[in-house]
Amino acid sequence: MSSSEHLIVFDLEYHDNVEKKIPACILSKTLSAAQRIVNMIANEIEGIPDNERERLSQDRSDKYLLYIDELSVGSAHSALSVGDPKSDALAPDDLDKVSMGFYRLSEGVQKQDYALVLSVFDNKNRRIKAMKAYKDIIPDYKSGIGLSVGVDSNKFLFDSYQASHTLNSFIQKELEEEDSIIAIGKLNRLLFDKHEFYFHYAPTGKNIKAKYTDDVESFLLKHPRNYVQISGKAKLNSNLKVTQISEVYMVDDVDLSPIIIEDFFYDSYCYKIRKPLTLEVSLDESEQLYFVCYDELALNVASDTRDALLEDIHEKLAFLWLFYIETDHEHYGGDVELLRSNLLSFMEKSNG
Repeated sequence: MSSSEHLIVFDLEYHDNVEKKIPACILSKTLSAAQRIVNMIANEIEGIPDNERERLSQDRSDKYLLYIDELSVGSAHSALSVGDPKSDALAPDDLDKVSMGFYRLSEGVQKQDYALVLSVFDNKNRRIKAMKAYKDIIPDYKSGIGLSVGVDSNKFLFDSYQASHTLNSFIQKELEEEDSIIAIGKLNRLLFDKHEFYFHYAPTGKNIKAKYTDDVESFLLKHPRNYVQISGKAKLNSNLKVTQISEVYMVDDVDLSPIIIEDFFYDSYCYKIRKPLTLEVSLDESEQLYFVCYDELALNVASDTRDALLEDIHEKLAFLWLFYIETDHEHYGGDVELLRSNLLSFMEKSNG
């Protein structure tokens, strides 16, 4: 490996059974989150304005794409080379900065050092999104899966519970001044004379008060007991849970109708779906997320809105194609080969 090349290494294993295989959906979630973070760091160092999806143009995508360098049987160990240092004259220096940014972000989470996170991102929105993406890298502490993250010669061992708590506390620092928060719950009390309503909020098990304006009153009259999605200005507790909504901007019904996956475009490519796939949408009230699961394609996608869910599914499918179809696979086996076969049977990629 030349001095201009960098590796990001993930090691996942069960605490009580090192021989037990890690599910492919957990690995794909980790790798997808890592790519999103790399994209954000790349956009930050190149001075690209913040955008909601943090996508890269095709030439920049090739420059910063994570490539599988090693992948063990059981999908417990993965080493990813960071980008293509030969893509342009500035690539070696840019990739050095991206690798260092990922290192500082990881170190900041492990050492609970917020200043290190701030050193990576000046852009506040991007900083929040990067920390939320890093939460997808950390396994749920209840899963019994341990994680270590290596950046070149440096290695960070994570306590999942502590890392998640640290990221939540960092995000709360940022959200204290944020206006728009999305909450989901069931309407249960309307006080029209006070322009207030209460809804049951599953994460805390409490009824939350929300102040609304006249433009949402007609919706409330028609849907007095519905599950709703509320956008507004909110107060949060130390666990990032809503305690009060001081101003409601929008109220919508929660839509759990199935999502149909058909042909779609992503980053200038067309992904042709051989047969439309219907995915059941569920709501995790405790996590305030819409989600879909489809094990055959290692799809385990969750988003805070339904519109974002469809976009994230497309992004995940495109990501899976890049990582499991367009890379060397001679050393793959088991679950990975089955996933590759399922992807090839499900869709194909072509120039848009």
